[in-house]
Amino acid sequence: EKGRVDYGYLGVETLTVWPQLAERIDLDVKTGALVQQVVDDSPAEDSGVEAGDEEISFQGQDSITVGGDLIVAVDGKRLTREHDLADEISVHNAGETVKLTIFRDGERRSLDVELGRRPAGSQS
Repeated sequence: EKGRVDYGYLGVETLTVWPQLAERIDLDVKTGALVQQVVDDSPAEDSGVEAGDEEISFQGQDSITVGGDLIVAVDGKRLTREHDLADEISVHNAGETVKLTIFRDGERRSLDVELGRRPAGSQS
């Protein structure tokens, strides 16, 4: 109808968690998307998604931000592979609401996020 598709946009940069990293930073789960940065004025920021404030190096990867949210599911669908968060967000349109399951401070929480319109060059 509009002549274009408005893909959903969350507004985070994440790092895919692998089991060794999960163990290193004492996570109770072995996979997910560790929030590295939350984009200003994004749907994620508006919904309270939080990035960490401490950086570590691990297995040759510098500047891993820890201490923030770990997104483990979108609308109940677990994140298990490298691009799962972007894949799960991209099947939704701008204006749709998704439920993120996150771990914060060792506790499982749910956040409802109304997705925005994805800017050019962004994946999630």
